Amino acid sequence: MENEIVKFEAGKTYYYRFISSYDTVVKCTIIKRTAKTITFKDDCGETMTRRIYILDGVEKVDIGHYSMAPSLGADRSAEALDKAEEETKLAEAAKEAEEEAARKAATRAAMTSGTARAAC
Repeated sequence: MENEIVKFEAGKTYYYRFISSYDTVVKCTIIKRTAKTITFKDDCGETMTRRIYILDGVEKVDIGHYSMAPSLGADRSAEALDKAEEETKLAEAAKEAEEEAARKAATRAAMTSGTARAAC
């Protein structure tokens, strides 16, 4: 397999995070793409045009011009992020249900042993 470059596609949505606030996610939809630039609109409605560069086989653009500015990469599809978040929510719900069932079983066991002692 040759070294294929992961490229931005017009109409697709990608995301980026901030170094200082990893939980903050900004989604950007690619409006237009040329060979050297992309134009995109972020969650806040701001439209930006940025020059593309390639790093480790992935197209990227810098969002700002400061040391900790985030970068938007073509390998960060918002669809994949949404799917991962949904899987995490499902796993957390399953864990909570399991813990609740264990609490109920422990309560039943305590009540049963207490009733048996009172009957003696």
